[in-house]
Amino acid sequence: MSSSRVFCYGSMVLLLCAFALPAGAQSFKVQCPKTTPSHLTPAAPNTNPNGGQIKCQQISGGDGYATMGDGTQTYLFSFGPLSGLKKIVNGQPGTDTVSEFNVVSPSLLTSASDATPPPLPTWDGAVGLSPDPDATFTRFGATTQCTNAPSGNTGPNATPASCITGHVDPRQVMDVGVMNGNIPAPMMAIDEDDEFFLTLTNVGMIMRPDLFEQHTVHFHGYPNASSFYDGVPDASVAINIGGSFTYDYLAPDAGTYFWHCHITPPEHLQMGMVGQIFVRPRQNRVTSGTLRAGLLGQQSDLRTRSDCAHDILCTSPVPPVDNGVTHRNNKAGVPTLYAYNDGDGSTAYDVEYPIQIHGFDPNFHFVGMTFNPEPFVDMKDKYFLLNGRSYPDTVKTGPMYTVSADGA
Repeated sequence: MSSSRVFCYGSMVLLLCAFALPAGAQSFKVQCPKTTPSHLTPAAPNTNPNGGQIKCQQISGGDGYATMGDGTQTYLFSFGPLSGLKKIVNGQPGTDTVSEFNVVSPSLLTSASDATPPPLPTWDGAVGLSPDPDATFTRFGATTQCTNAPSGNTGPNATPASCITGHVDPRQVMDVGVMNGNIPAPMMAIDEDDEFFLTLTNVGMIMRPDLFEQHTVHFHGYPNASSFYDGVPDASVAINIGGSFTYDYLAPDAGTYFWHCHITPPEHLQMGMVGQIFVRPRQNRVTSGTLRAGLLGQQSDLRTRSDCAHDILCTSPVPPVDNGVTHRNNKAGVPTLYAYNDGDGSTAYDVEYPIQIHGFDPNFHFVGMTFNPEPFVDMKDKYFLLNGRSYPDTVKTGPMYTVSADGA
């Protein structure tokens, strides 16, 4: 069986000033802590201390272009990927574990010639992550500035952990993020009970230097969302050009949700600033007693327990232990995944295909690019998109159109 999921600058002077800021004042930073009050111990892959793990991702807010199936160039306001690039190239969500995200970023540039494109990314960490010049580390009893620290990820030349504070090299962030808007926006995938740190970096809109557009991330479907992290600028914060902000979420009930920018949302959504997120159910992790027993069991911690007897917003009870139906192997010989905590295997699937339906009015996008007010009243979509592709690209086949369905 299978299952599909459906979802719904500023000035160049400011950008140059971002490079001129002293290291301590640099505003492009990321956050991906090893532990938090909700997750007191570091989580190795596929373990379940205190229910779930810490997951991290970074995205850019800016602009870009999409080529429609008939060759029309369409201007976008859009989000782009700044972490998990290797996964995204392979058709997977760009969400990382702590150990994947906190990796020193290699240089993206392999040649001074524009005719030689850089290779496909071979790492999944945060773009530009580098030793913090304001931090120190201790070696042979001496305290040394991190500017003199080794820069690597493994072996004797690995960067000391105390030097990885979320500092990023803004040059690499701009190299990747500028004019790299995607439609759909980078996909996210977390597990129920995960704590998710999402950094949004506003790299500015190169084609509209007259605009000082802020951006936010607003999720749909979070029943207990904190207003501060909800992305509605009236009740939270908006991210200015040259700045970054990290949202902190405790994953809600399992399901499929969509997210978008909440700055002038009718305009920013039509221009392309919308994506999707999977929250995978606890049932995927069920083994005998894992969620119930022991000091690290999810139900022993009030911060992560599911209490549907008393919580009126609880729609996702703890699944039963493996009962012979839950977690039987699928046709590929690996444990079956589930859309929800069904308890009986009724929402099992073998592969997953994210499907985002969208529509573009090319005139609306053209006037948005040419310093004119968009005609909302006259807006009429002429391109109908599946995952950012319009006909005839929606029916073409071949290597570049292959969807990777790993179910991971």
